[in-house]
Amino acid sequence: MAVAALLFQSCATARIAGEIIDFKITPEKGIRPGTIVSVEVLTTAAVEKVYGYLDVMGSPKIPLKYDSSRGVWAFKYMIPVTFAVPKGEFTASVEAVTKSGEKYTASKKVSTH
Repeated sequence: MAVAALLFQSCATARIAGEIIDFKITPEKGIRPGTIVSVEVLTTAAVEKVYGYLDVMGSPKIPLKYDSSRGVWAFKYMIPVTFAVPKGEFTASVEAVTKSGEKYTASKKVSTH
């Protein structure tokens, strides 16, 4: 879960071509233990699954859940109070998988400070 915490530590919106239309992470910066972070991904109807991850070795792909009332794939997580967030810059990514198995990714730099 530590890697999951780092994935969602910046706020920005990236307009993406293909099956990923919008990729948003909040809060913007200055993530600290106890902060609630969230990810929202807007996709086309062809997408069946969406995963989020950090582009670092050993980072798991975390499945996002589809929120049908808002029409977005979402993930919300509170950074544990006991977790020490390492300072630095990372690349957060999302991967959308269509019903036919095609994969589309979107990435952005995120910073811990």
